[in-house]
Amino acid sequence: MVVVDFPPISAMAMAMAMQLNERQKEFARLYVETGNATQSYMAAYGCSKKVAEGNAWRLLQHDGVKEVVDELRGEVREMLKISRAELLDFLVEGIVTPVGEIDENHRLCQSVKSTDEGVVEVKMPNKIDLVREVNRMCGFYEPEKIKLTAEGELLEAMKRLTGAKQ
Repeated sequence: MVVVDFPPISAMAMAMAMQLNERQKEFARLYVETGNATQSYMAAYGCSKKVAEGNAWRLLQHDGVKEVVDELRGEVREMLKISRAELLDFLVEGIVTPVGEIDENHRLCQSVKSTDEGVVEVKMPNKIDLVREVNRMCGFYEPEKIKLTAEGELLEAMKRLTGAKQ
């Protein structure tokens, strides 16, 4: 886990945060720091994992919490001086780079271990985890919004089915 020393909160984030209670603010801060909604909820609210699993997702849908999370993420990106595109490039590089091309000097190398037999083991990021992160960052897990309209006979049939007034 990476612990981030957040810069002073911006005026925009401060205004958004004023709409939230202290636990909601703490949840948003912890979520940006850890990326784990359930653990963040448990820490902010002092509750069980079962309670947190259901409530954390709901809290992430709260407009004020979403805005504070987005603002804090932007501040962290600014601190790190890395853009979303650069981060995605790195993740995609991890996905497409063949395992055999990673050596101890490659930027994807996470650790190096020599065995008793003289074999060097190089650890790289898990490709499935990288794919999941790219999917999350690109919004591929968000439900697709579609707008349906009905006219004429279809509208009348829908009204009859739902009991709506004609």
